[in-house]
Amino acid sequence: MPNPISGEAPERPITLSDDARLVLVDLLGRLIEDEKGRRLVDLGLHDAEIWALNSFYCSLERSEVTSFKSNYASLLDAARSNILTENGGPWPRHSDE
Repeated sequence: MPNPISGEAPERPITLSDDARLVLVDLLGRLIEDEKGRRLVDLGLHDAEIWALNSFYCSLERSEVTSFKSNYASLLDAARSNILTENGGPWPRHSDE
């Protein structure tokens, strides 16, 4: 949608680590492609939010080459581990369990 002030549709760069990019491409690929967005709909997301996630996924996927490597699974595991280490462990909600 064009910017109401300039009339242009600006693109804004998002900076992500390689690990975050790989993990997000994998997650969004499963949610959007493999599951056809069903879980996103079940979460009660607005259709526009799902389309926005799809657009984000497509942008990430265009620059992702790791998924074509034969050691993709180990690269994904390492990326997940790195993110956990950088953030001090599991997501906080797990600390109550």
